[in-house]
Amino acid sequence: MAITLIGTPQTGVANNGGNVTLTWSTTPSTGDYTVVIVSCVAVNAVDVSMSTANYTRLTYYTGANNTQPATGLFYKKQGASPDTTAVCVSGNGTASDTTAIGYVLRGVDGTTPVDQTSPTPAGPTASTNPDPPQIVTQTNGAWVIVTATSIQTIDTAVTAPSGYSNGYRVGGDDTTDHTEAAATKEVATAGTENPASWTDWTTGTWVALTAAFRPSTLVNNVVLNVISF
Repeated sequence: MAITLIGTPQTGVANNGGNVTLTWSTTPSTGDYTVVIVSCVAVNAVDVSMSTANYTRLTYYTGANNTQPATGLFYKKQGASPDTTAVCVSGNGTASDTTAIGYVLRGVDGTTPVDQTSPTPAGPTASTNPDPPQIVTQTNGAWVIVTATSIQTIDTAVTAPSGYSNGYRVGGDDTTDHTEAAATKEVATAGTENPASWTDWTTGTWVALTAAFRPSTLVNNVVLNVISF
């Protein structure tokens, strides 16, 4: 069963270190996965988290100070009473906005949703082209999600890596500004996926994350059973 995007991906920003509430455009169904990327400018080695229960942090970077971003990617399998919102937390003070981007995915494997352990985040380093780390997918049709967060400026338009779609960005405007972006790609054949760089960013200190989600083994809602003779 191929992974598909449900509804419209959501973006949000909260001023002065507040929590971001993302409201899903289409309420997830039981078994769907929600994926959320949360970012901020780090102050005093802050981390990012989810207030909404039962999210798993898949890959993240904890910024050391306000010259670096803090960012994390979280996921949750929706249960019998699916969430209509996702509440995202920066753990920051009033000197930095919180930003978030969220996707609802259908067709992710209900037992093993993560297709490959996420590589070490790329960065922090300063340039105009955040470069997500490569990942080795294990399953045909896996969905790779790449993210980037850059501080010092708000970019109103950035370009996702070549071959990636569903690209969204959001900016945080505070004492120190930042830009967060994310995009997705279905990788038809399992193997090494080395995403190209993001482009059209203003020079800033960035961190980039890469994650992969496994498609379900269901076909027409029937579990495939392998019979050996």
